[in-house]
Amino acid sequence: MRSEFLIRKDRFYSEFQFIYSELYRKNDDSFTELLALMQEAYRVRSANLRRKDREALCNMNWYRSAKAQDKLVRMHEKQETLVLSGNFEDPAVLNRTVEKLLASANRGAELLTLAGIQNLFCIPGTEWQNKTKVHILLRILRIAAEIVCPSMLLYGLVPGPTANFTPYFGTPEKPELHLLSDPSLLATIWQTVATHDTRLLEKYVNSVSHLPENQVFYRTRDEEQGIFWDLDYEYLQLLRMDEEAHKKFLQSYFTGTFKESSAKAHRIRRKENGEWGVRGTIAELSGDPRIAALVNALFLQMSGIPAPAESKDLSKLLKIRKENHVFDCGADLWTPGTDNQCTIGIGRYKDGSKFYGLYNFSDKEQVFSLHDPGHYRNELNGKEVEVVNLVRLQPYAYAWLSEC
Repeated sequence: MRSEFLIRKDRFYSEFQFIYSELYRKNDDSFTELLALMQEAYRVRSANLRRKDREALCNMNWYRSAKAQDKLVRMHEKQETLVLSGNFEDPAVLNRTVEKLLASANRGAELLTLAGIQNLFCIPGTEWQNKTKVHILLRILRIAAEIVCPSMLLYGLVPGPTANFTPYFGTPEKPELHLLSDPSLLATIWQTVATHDTRLLEKYVNSVSHLPENQVFYRTRDEEQGIFWDLDYEYLQLLRMDEEAHKKFLQSYFTGTFKESSAKAHRIRRKENGEWGVRGTIAELSGDPRIAALVNALFLQMSGIPAPAESKDLSKLLKIRKENHVFDCGADLWTPGTDNQCTIGIGRYKDGSKFYGLYNFSDKEQVFSLHDPGHYRNELNGKEVEVVNLVRLQPYAYAWLSEC
């Protein structure tokens, strides 16, 4: 009987050989070496890890369900980072990188962060995004993982707006990364906190509502890299927000020098262009436990895998999320409109289940519209409510409603 390694290798062999030769012409010896080190990594892979590989192959989309994502949320000790560095014009550098990737997998890593993607094949004075060689290299790493360790997920840190980094998911037919970070959501939510204006957030939610099901985000609340104000300033200008003045306001608000703010984040500066941003825990950024709870709830409603959370309130929300398939990736996502720019409603729908998250970003009580009257259950307290048209929320409050 042929080994699982050979069966998987044969599945990808033609493409694998072709794209490797596209990157490294006339380097058959290097390709042979790569296959050999992959076979050795498979040979020493433990029986338990091979079992997990077989389970993953039975459902390659397993990580897109809310139930599976609850498991991934709790992976801090099964997560490792691989820094992509060196001259990747040399095939030996790629082969050593694959060897490190497979070593992480054999240590039991279930989520591998690929750092430094923006440094691959850099040419001074040019934009690195969407370069052909970068996509080929990431596809090679994905194929190597699919052959040797298909239960391990590849997670990428890619800077820039959503439209720039979504190509690094690859395509459904030829995927690259399993997961990507989405720093634009983080910046958009915090600017909503500072301005009490949900219009940019609503635009963001609608922009990601039609992304393909294979594009799964890993959602973090307080990036180690910090928060930089890479916002949609073309849209904000239509709302009469000047880019330079708005960035200064946001810096002032989140470092606590703005008189109406109790935030206490720290100033940081981006090495590439000298722009200012902030870094801090969610408590430091919010300065108010109500705001922290509001932001966390909104993060948990968005599609994707939320970063780990330890608080009692978040554990309750995670339990609701885990038990409701409306949070699966691929669910319909939309903003129903509230006729109130201090509030936002976000709807989710899948397989006959409908859910609304309602959020008040104002420091005052708000009454607003929900243009979908009906009978709902408040998931936070279990009470059933009849929504006719108007909803009332206290300052910085939120509600999670499931249609009965």
